[in-house]
Amino acid sequence: MESVNQYYTATLTDSVIQVQYRQISHISIRDARTIVVDRIRYFQDRQFPVLIKRAKIKSIDKTARDFLFDTQFGLKNIKAIAFIEFSAVDQILLKFIFHQHTPRIPHRTFRNENDALAWLYLYR
Repeated sequence: MESVNQYYTATLTDSVIQVQYRQISHISIRDARTIVVDRIRYFQDRQFPVLIKRAKIKSIDKTARDFLFDTQFGLKNIKAIAFIEFSAVDQILLKFIFHQHTPRIPHRTFRNENDALAWLYLYR
């Protein structure tokens, strides 16, 4: 099962949604709402753990970040979320985001996909 739109490709594999964002220069609150509505509509309002493989996003509005990390909106129907760190820059950015917006769901960063998936399988 796969969902493709202008922002990302999301694939449901072994009861985990795996997301690969496209190269995006900026995400506004309008974009964030579209991302969430598309995900909820496509995955039929069911709950899944989510793996963000690589977020190729250059900037994001504070209101969009607030929306995406809110359990009633952006994190709705997400059981747990894992992010893959590919570089020291990714690590710094994710630490900053988690400091500003601590998700109220289980969340972790990983260096490799296999470890992230093993952790997410606990939440299927």
